[in-house]
Amino acid sequence: KIGMSAEAKILDKSVSNALTLPMSAIQFDDNNKAYVLVKDEKTSKRADIELGITDGVIVEIKSGITENDVVLVKKDTNLEFRPTGMRQNGSPDRRTGGNGQ
Repeated sequence: KIGMSAEAKILDKSVSNALTLPMSAIQFDDNNKAYVLVKDEKTSKRADIELGITDGVIVEIKSGITENDVVLVKKDTNLEFRPTGMRQNGSPDRRTGGNGQ
């Protein structure tokens, strides 16, 4: 019908066995270098990361952290994420609730 619209996303790349995080966990410094804050005993430390493919919500982490790291999403909250893997079909695993559950 006239006046109607639609939006479609076409998957053109996928990665299996990748670490992923929500884009909201990623920060950028003044040089546009991507990093996350990783929980380190009683404090947090910066971990520089290399980003891979993204769907705009979830992003692949190519290097810089491991699946055992606890990533702080915001400095002023206690919200934590663990990097998660991908589903077998190659789409991002969106089950990244607190502690990756």
